[in-house]
Amino acid sequence: MFVLFLAAVFLLVLWNPKPLDEDAERAILRMKNLKELQEANEKRLNNYGWVDQAKGIVFIPISRAMELEISDLNDPKWKPHAAYPIAPIDLVPKPAGIPVSAPAAASGASSTSAK
Repeated sequence: MFVLFLAAVFLLVLWNPKPLDEDAERAILRMKNLKELQEANEKRLNNYGWVDQAKGIVFIPISRAMELEISDLNDPKWKPHAAYPIAPIDLVPKPAGIPVSAPAAASGASSTSAK
């Protein structure tokens, strides 16, 4: 009889699991939200679609966007160029008030005076 009672209790516990506590429910909800977000991001990164059809703004797959950007950067009109003529260091005027021997003194070189 006692064994039958233990079997009945075991079956009741097995068939009626405890309800999840609040933290476990939140964790399940977070996992579900994360999965939905990852699916939406994957769809957005790998497909074509409209951002704003009235303004004519679309999104394209990121791999295609990188190909277009690389081809634009290889275009000669995008090559960097100086905004002004670059002069050699010797021709650049020195700011007033800085002695010419200042770098030598700062580097530890010292001059000895003759007696």
